[in-house]
Amino acid sequence: MRLLRMNVLVVLTALTLGAGCLGDPIPQGLHVDSQIVGRADVLGEWVRFNELGEEEYRIVFNERRSFDIYYYRHRRAVVWGMYEKEDGKLSVRYLGGDIPFGCGEPGRYTIGNVEDELLVSLVSDPCQTRAQFFQGVWQRSGPQRK
Repeated sequence: MRLLRMNVLVVLTALTLGAGCLGDPIPQGLHVDSQIVGRADVLGEWVRFNELGEEEYRIVFNERRSFDIYYYRHRRAVVWGMYEKEDGKLSVRYLGGDIPFGCGEPGRYTIGNVEDELLVSLVSDPCQTRAQFFQGVWQRSGPQRK
């Protein structure tokens, strides 16, 4: 019985130490092996459609590292902010507009392009509203950047 307890203790200790060495997991849907991550070009207009196929959201990433978010049929941006992109990672921070409570800190995402789609996966974001908004598949809208 004492030997069994000692073995269980050794196994639990090994699992605990091993788990601490793993680092951050890769977000589901985007994998470094797939060669999608790191090639992402976010500049331009991206749209997301609802179940009826109608445009629901539009986000515009500008060259000056700013973005504007438009809701369906709004001509003026309802939220805007700044972004940083590096090596398939995107960090966004809301600066103005209709900002939900608790969304002052930046959110971090993994991004990648497949043809005319922008794939966004959550890494960490203290703002649940923004996390639900950003992650998923976005379709390119308007002229493509060459």
